[in-house]
Amino acid sequence: MNIERSTSASTGLPVQAMSYRHVKHLVEQASSDGLLTREEDDSILAAIVSSQSPTAEMCALFRALQEQVWDGELILET
Repeated sequence: MNIERSTSASTGLPVQAMSYRHVKHLVEQASSDGLLTREEDDSILAAIVSSQSPTAEMCALFRALQEQVWDGELILET
């Protein structure tokens, strides 16, 4: 049986690893200024959903971002 993994042609990294890095970058960027905009929140969710298979690690990044909002460490723009 031949099982192939989906990889990026340019980097050779598995697509999930690239997706995780992208989501991590978006989360770090969103939390860097202490303010989470609706656009940032939407783009993070879109990156998670559009990945071929969202992982627990990606969801944990988003959960950590939510906890920062709940704890008052990050302001959610209304």
